[in-house]
Amino acid sequence: MKSVVGKITVSVALVFILGGALFLLHRGQKPNGESIAHVSVNMSPWEFTHLRVHLPKPVDGPWKGALFDSQTCFQPDVKLTAVGALSGWIRKAVLTGNDDLAGRYLWTLLKFTDDTNQEVKVAAVISLYQMGDSNGVALAKMKEWVANGADIRTLSSDFGVSKVQDIRERMLQETKYYNDTSLVATVYDVWAKSQGNEDKILGSVDYAYYLENQGMKLPAEYWINRLKTTHALEHTLSVLEARKPEGVTEALQSLFGRLQAAPMIKKMEGK
Repeated sequence: MKSVVGKITVSVALVFILGGALFLLHRGQKPNGESIAHVSVNMSPWEFTHLRVHLPKPVDGPWKGALFDSQTCFQPDVKLTAVGALSGWIRKAVLTGNDDLAGRYLWTLLKFTDDTNQEVKVAAVISLYQMGDSNGVALAKMKEWVANGADIRTLSSDFGVSKVQDIRERMLQETKYYNDTSLVATVYDVWAKSQGNEDKILGSVDYAYYLENQGMKLPAEYWINRLKTTHALEHTLSVLEARKPEGVTEALQSLFGRLQAAPMIKKMEGK
């Protein structure tokens, strides 16, 4: 796990370096194409990795980079670095009007979205989605992970802070950034099927809270009943405070009573 995280960190860092190179390239130049007008030399690495461009049609053709090419990029020890580099190269090619080269890079990135290495596949899918997706390839895999990705972890870098995340949480985070509601129906279906066993099925990923923030008001009874569990208590209290449903006062009093009694119970059990 440590070696995998290390490789992903190198890929993330490479994207940031490539992003900085792109800004220097365009400093002082006139906009070339619709998207380039939105690129700022003051853009942070996080903003650059989330910069969306008009992706061209994928083209099955060769390309050559400084460290690897369209063939050697598939070597096991190169894949993660290649995925990180390709997302930067695609943006650069699109923003400079070189759609043919961008299409060749994109073809390769799409191949990585089906890679047998899970870390490579996840990195490629997220990179593709962050650029704007191509024929719904990334979104289809994201929906699959939202439904069945409980055992998948990914490294995310948020404003320079790296952390390992549940892939499902990462998918919600990415779509939220773009105000994209494409996953709402899938999330709701998974949430509905988890009822009665939410802690075990969803763990720390709070699909209900995500749905509430997307404007889908879940039954008040559900939120009141959640006070009986430990599942994302902070989120539960936040929703109940905002909605103030009937019966919430009694439910909160019961909760506080249990919390106050807990230390005494533990003390008695220790005797």
